[in-house]
This record gives sequence, C-alpha cells and structure tokens, in this order.
Amino acid sequence: SFEAATYAFELAQKTGGSVTAVVLGNVAADELKKLGDYGCANILHINNDKLSSFCAAAYTAAVAEAATKAGATHIVFSYTYTGISVAPRLAAKLKAGLVANATALPSSTEPFVVKKKCFSGKGFTDVQVSSAIKIVGLSPNAHHIASNPAAAAVEVFAPALPDNVFDTKVTEVKKTSGKIVLTEA
Repeated sequence: SFEAATYAFELAQKTGGSVTAVVLGNVAADELKKLGDYGCANILHINNDKLSSFCAAAYTAAVAEAATKAGATHIVFSYTYTGISVAPRLAAKLKAGLVANATALPSSTEPFVVKKKCFSGKGFTDVQVSSAIKIVGLSPNAHHIASNPAAAAVEVFAPALPDNVFDTKVTEVKKTSGKIVLTEA
C-alpha cells in the first residue's frame, strides 16, 4: 500500500537505509513505478503465476528470499489479511522481531521502540525489538500517505519456490461488495 510505502520511506530516513518494495503478481510496469512516488527506490517484482492466488507459505518464501537479496534489516507490512498471515511466518523464518498493529514510526531506533495497538485496539503500548531484523506490521489507516518522489528501479525477481510451499489451493474466490470490512471499519 502507499501508506506502508510512506511509512517505510520515513523509517528508512530515521535508520539511514533505503526502501526496496516487493510486489507479487501480475502488475503493470506503470503501476510498479508509482511506488517510486512514495519513496521506493527499488522494486523487486515477483511475477509468478503460482502466486496469483494467496498462499501464506508461498508468499512468505518469496518475501523471505527477496528480503535476503535486498539485505533488509527493517521490513514493513500493511497489516491487512495478507500481512497478518505472512508477517509472523516471515519473522519465524528470518528470526526477526515483529511489531504487529504498529500505529507510529519508532520513537527510537536504538533501541528500536514502536507504538502499537493492544487490548483489541482500545489501548496502546510501546514495544522494543532487539533482533537484527525487525518487522513492522502497520495497522491500516494508522499512518499518513505522503509523496516522496524517488526514481524507482524495477527488477524482475524470480525466487526459487519449491512445490511444498504451495500448501493451499484456492478453489473459489468470493468478494464482498457494498459492505465495510470489519478490519477496515
């Protein structure tokens, strides 16, 4: 999301890094380049037909390989259904600390301290992460969207995805319409 891209850019400004976005699926080149408008200097595009339907294990494997390739020390997810499914698996795979439902940029980068929702969103707490790799699951609509133009370099990336990561088969997709999804309310 552009919200997560803005957050990642502002986090990179605080930590002295740069932003590499990972995009899975069949996405047009002009759409990929739009991420540059929100501070993504590099974009790893994983266009694999097997990833056209969501599979948490496969998405995790793909993002883990991309994070390793990019040398990522900080990873930002929009904490939507996909982020909620992938971020914890990725944290386990990379031995990373995870802040779920983050609502703000870190108040400190050394130590790394992030504010997050707790008690069903009725309260807040600060979480300190001490692992070498840090994953932030950004709560939807918690951060602003801002233009931070960067010349985005798009690279097609083909991670090695063994057949055993495709443990789920989607047989049907039904989308709701006319209703607000409770997680977005």
